[in-house]
Amino acid sequence: MRAKVFWVLGFLCTASVLRGEAVFSTSLTDAMRIAVTNDTVVNPVDNGVQGAWSFYQRTADGVNTLLAYLYVDTNVVSGCVRGLAAVTNPAAKIYPRLAVNLGESAVLASDCSVYTVNPGEAFLHPDITTHVLVRYTAGRSGLYSFTAVVRDLNRLTPDYWAGYPGTEGVNFTAYVNSNQVETVFVTRSEEAMAKSGLKLFPGDRIDFVLDANGQHSYDATGLTLGITCDEAHDEWRKYSLYTAAMENLKSATPTAHFTGSDGGVWTMGTYGLNAGFTPDQFTQGDVVYNGAWGGFTKSGSDKYPYMMINTNGVAGTVWDVTTTDAKEFAHHPANENTYSLARFHAPTDGVYRMTGYLKSLNASTT
Repeated sequence: MRAKVFWVLGFLCTASVLRGEAVFSTSLTDAMRIAVTNDTVVNPVDNGVQGAWSFYQRTADGVNTLLAYLYVDTNVVSGCVRGLAAVTNPAAKIYPRLAVNLGESAVLASDCSVYTVNPGEAFLHPDITTHVLVRYTAGRSGLYSFTAVVRDLNRLTPDYWAGYPGTEGVNFTAYVNSNQVETVFVTRSEEAMAKSGLKLFPGDRIDFVLDANGQHSYDATGLTLGITCDEAHDEWRKYSLYTAAMENLKSATPTAHFTGSDGGVWTMGTYGLNAGFTPDQFTQGDVVYNGAWGGFTKSGSDKYPYMMINTNGVAGTVWDVTTTDAKEFAHHPANENTYSLARFHAPTDGVYRMTGYLKSLNASTT
């Protein structure tokens, strides 16, 4: 059986692009300074068109809760290490937490056995199964980039970790709208992470997650993080296959050729290695929608090729497809030579960019 592939797809169109110097830069340090300088916690930190920063704990099942309580590191006499925690008046060993050195010199913070926290550097510590999540939410359309430096602030010898096989170090991972884009494993080291060319619209998210890798002892981690909007695209329009397909499926007469409310025009069809693209291969009777799944499939038992959409807003299953995320398309070919295909018709002249991601569902098959 051919591997099934999920597809989330959209098109961007712009009539003009602003290029040159960076539009703006923002940093975790500046956001934390606003969040914890006063006795009243500010979370999230909203900077308007320059975006918003928010700080969470994330449980193993993916539930995010804002870190709402002020943490002041009493191990540092000057009181310059201040941060956020999940409980009020946290003791020294209450995790997870996120702090920052607001002073002008390096300090030895709690849980840091040897290495100091640099001025302006954030200081994170996860729990065993509860992660620290730093979220940036875009305030304007544009091309974004980020850079991060992640440091192990304890750097214990391998002899210590011999008693905890497979749990040494931490994982630091970046996601864009829940899709992983970069990850580094940090133990007894300093690791850099960077990503550019991220196309974001207002409300799009970049999440940075620190997890304990199964054992949270000595997981104090330094983080320096900056985000730059490299180009502004205020005239971008977004044409979303998911949005248009959902509108079509919920209409009284869904078809395989449709126009979304955003103006994007789409045709569902098949593609053969010899025949090329054949439009409108899905008749109205082949378009299905049951409130949880919808899409385009051949009628009867011969259902391939199909292009189904998870419309339920949560992870779900359809036919021979295992769990998929909300808004994902599940594609399955009919055979070696015939595939399902979505064609986009440009509604106006302009420069178009395509964004999306592909992932194989059946990793054990070919």
